[in-house]
Amino acid sequence: MNFTGKIPKIWILLCLFISTIFYPLNAEIVQVEGESKANITAYVTKRFFSYPGTKNLVYHMYLPRNMEHSLTTQNIKRLRRYITPFPTEINEYQDEYGNKYLDLIWKKQVRNVQVDLQFEALLCSRYYPYTSEAVYPIQVYTENMGIYLKSTELTPANDPAIKELAESISKNRDREIDVVFGIFRWVDENIALIEKRKLKNSDNHVDAAFILKRKMGTEEGIVNLIVSLLRAAHIPSRVVYGISFQKEITIKTGKINYIFDFPNSTRYWVEVYFPDTGWIGYDPRGLYFCTTPNLIALSVGPDTNYVSDRWSAGGDEVSFESEYIFDIKNYSSALKYRALTGEITRKIILSPQIPELPADYKITLSENSGNLESNKGMAYFFSIEDGSFESYLENISKHVDVDATKNLVYAQRFFLPDKIKIKRFQLPLIKFSDAGRIWIDIFSDNNGMPGKRYFRTLSVDSSRVRFMQIDNPWIDFPTGKNTPALESGYYWLALRSSGNCIFKWYAQDGNVFGEADDTRFMNVRLKNPSWDNLANFDMNFRLYGRVLSNEK
Repeated sequence: MNFTGKIPKIWILLCLFISTIFYPLNAEIVQVEGESKANITAYVTKRFFSYPGTKNLVYHMYLPRNMEHSLTTQNIKRLRRYITPFPTEINEYQDEYGNKYLDLIWKKQVRNVQVDLQFEALLCSRYYPYTSEAVYPIQVYTENMGIYLKSTELTPANDPAIKELAESISKNRDREIDVVFGIFRWVDENIALIEKRKLKNSDNHVDAAFILKRKMGTEEGIVNLIVSLLRAAHIPSRVVYGISFQKEITIKTGKINYIFDFPNSTRYWVEVYFPDTGWIGYDPRGLYFCTTPNLIALSVGPDTNYVSDRWSAGGDEVSFESEYIFDIKNYSSALKYRALTGEITRKIILSPQIPELPADYKITLSENSGNLESNKGMAYFFSIEDGSFESYLENISKHVDVDATKNLVYAQRFFLPDKIKIKRFQLPLIKFSDAGRIWIDIFSDNNGMPGKRYFRTLSVDSSRVRFMQIDNPWIDFPTGKNTPALESGYYWLALRSSGNCIFKWYAQDGNVFGEADDTRFMNVRLKNPSWDNLANFDMNFRLYGRVLSNEK
């Protein structure tokens, strides 16, 4: 978005989930039973753009393959590849982790390269009560498990702080599942999952030791940290790289409904080895001891750098973009709600039924661990000064498209750090159908739910919005002249509509910001709609306002 002219310093921009305060807490775990299956055709496109004179472009690309675990199955059929221009060399390999990959080499000068993969994937995730009788420490390893215990630069299991934490979590434990569960819980309670754009350029967002010190990290960094802690506890583990496709999973508990969803994008997650049950998954965006059939694995390995597709051009720079399209031929989810454990805090977790941690479970660290930095009290909001501004908390590059003008109405909680006179909102929306109007309602916060409605913005005629405006999806919602100022505190915004217009609202998956209960929805078609329902994503928005306390 381009801004022109000079904007007074008193105007501020508050973006996305404005108050994000991190502190040790307990995740809410939604336990289910049943199976989810998917049959999809995936179209994956990779494009490279190089400067004139670039030679010796090499692209290292993993190919999807069949995988069979106790709780997940992945069958790949009809794999095809199309490459333009055709490479000078195509070398196909299989590594010690079982990955199949290609090295595509262009020795002559190339400017634009496109690589297309097309394949069918049959996926199944089983959510049956999970337990393991594997003792701890693990007594017997299979012959090839040693490769999943080694340290790497990004997963330094021998780092003193990582070793101490792993030893504290595993102390006096005699079952592997308790140690693994303890590591999952500790990371989710103490490490904030954030997007790369929120970090300073100097931050190493994928290094496990750095993530532990800062108490925050990207998906890649948290995955590396989990693997480092598991290996420091002498538990085989590996990083998985793949892609996800969007298809929501709804869990009904009787009163509260939960929605889990994932974007069409690349993903990283973890697999842990149990001698009696094999490889079991963990996803930093909200999955314990399972994965969903929304995930397609492409490669496994020791850390995120190893498993990722990568390219080089003899020292020259290459720009790169990806596109993922999925044709969902069949998707079935027969999951029954079984239990709810933990507390509503920063993250909602989906899992099969799993044993509780022992009553005497606790973690004690030495005084030497006091150098771990705290992210307590961190709040994200941004000021505009003399026409320039920084925006960190709007992420629409990896997003979930939420149907926001049909039966379900979504509300997002936000925080105002001072008394604010709101001028306008912006939402990233994509129009699919006309005939109606859209606007935003602002509510008070009533014990963690939308309460009294304070005001609504001016409405937007859907016929004045272009169809499928993907390049710049942000739509303005001005407030009226008589809109009251809001005191410092928590509030909710909800997109409302009239007529038959259809809009999708971009959301950020995985509860990356704020708390687990800061995105709610209600079904307006029900006789008595309520805001009891929760989603595991956060709605993107921008808010522009004037700080009244700064005025004289």
